[in-house]
Order: sequence, then C-alpha cells, then structure tokens
Amino acid sequence: MSTLQVFFKWAVLGGIAAALLLWAQTQAVEGVAGLLQVGETSALRPMIEEQLGEIPLAPGPGHDGQIYYAIALDLDGNKVAPLLDHGAYRYRRILFPLVASGFGMLDGSALLIGMIVVTIAAAAVATGATAATATRLGLSDWIALAVILNPGVWLSVRLLTADTLALALMALGLMAVTGNRPRSVISFALSTLAKDVYLATPGGLAVSKDRKRWIIAALPLAVLVAW
Repeated sequence: MSTLQVFFKWAVLGGIAAALLLWAQTQAVEGVAGLLQVGETSALRPMIEEQLGEIPLAPGPGHDGQIYYAIALDLDGNKVAPLLDHGAYRYRRILFPLVASGFGMLDGSALLIGMIVVTIAAAAVATGATAATATRLGLSDWIALAVILNPGVWLSVRLLTADTLALALMALGLMAVTGNRPRSVISFALSTLAKDVYLATPGGLAVSKDRKRWIIAALPLAVLVAW
C-alpha cells in the first residue's frame, strides 16, 4: 500500500472517530450549541446568545470553545479582547477561529458548523499524516491509533479547541520532513499560529550543526513573533 493510500485510509478512520465523539458530546450537552460550553457567568455569554439564541450553558465560566467562537466573530480583537483573561495571549492562537470563520465571513450557526468541520477535518489529517509518516520510517501504520485513542485529542475535539488543528499541521510538517520536502516549514509555521506551544516540534528538529535545518524553527518563530 502506498503512502498516499495509507494516509487516506487512516484519515477516514480519524475523521469518523472525531465525528462520533462530537455526536456523543452533542447528546451530552443537549444540542450542537452546547459544544461551545458557554459558561453561566461568562462575559462572552451575551455576545454568543445574540448569535445563537438560547443555548445550553456550562457551570461557572465555561470552557475554551466559547473563546474561539467569540474570537472568530471579532478577528481584530476590538470587542472581544477586553472581555477575555489575557486577551493578547488568547489572540496569539488565531488560526483556528480564522479558518473556521472563513476568514471572517461566517457568524451565527454557520460559524459553529465551521468549527465542527475544521475539527473533524483536522482529526482526519492528524491521523492520516501520522500513519503516513510511520510508513515512511518503516514502522507500522497502526501507530496512527496514538491519535485516535489519545485522550488529549478526545478532549480537544469535544471542546472545539485549537489543539486538533495544531496537531494536524504539526503532523503534516513531520510527514513533509520524512519526505524531504521544504514545505514542512510552512506547516510548522501554521501549527504555531494555531497553538504557540507547538513551536517545540520545529525547535527540536532544528537542533543540529547543519545550519540549513535552523530554518525549520526560525521561520515558525518569526511568523509567531510577527503576529
């Protein structure tokens, strides 16, 4: 089986697993809007209820899905940033709300669907890329189960956070590295815009006496600093 076939086989399985997790979570939180886990005491609650109407609420301040939704409604941060704890820190992770909103074109229910679609697609890509990388390294493609069965991935999928997208882009970067393709730098740069801590991966790969490899970390760092 070719690397591409391995990628698509596991991508389909990863996407199905993510979709099932979201379906189960939807039942648990009394509706699709409940996936955002908007808190009863959240400062973002009025803004989100204006978009989605009456929604299921989570206890206390809620969880991060509501933050990414709100950022997607206000990509430049004029309204939402002052409502957040550490607004600059939250906006550092801009890629997920940017992509999910169609670069600011979507709001309301369409935006929520966008977040769900991006999350499922990201889980699929992360799984497929992990399997493809393992194949190129002469390992079993069943290593992809490390994504599907990872509790951290489950949590990110269920709460609609940026981790799944960051993981997918990081996995694509690793797949490109094993294929000796320079585009890995782009994937790593995007992964750091999804979640800054993913800079650790290109940083580790760049530890070498070969100065040509330093760009693997230098470009993602430059992109993150510039943003």
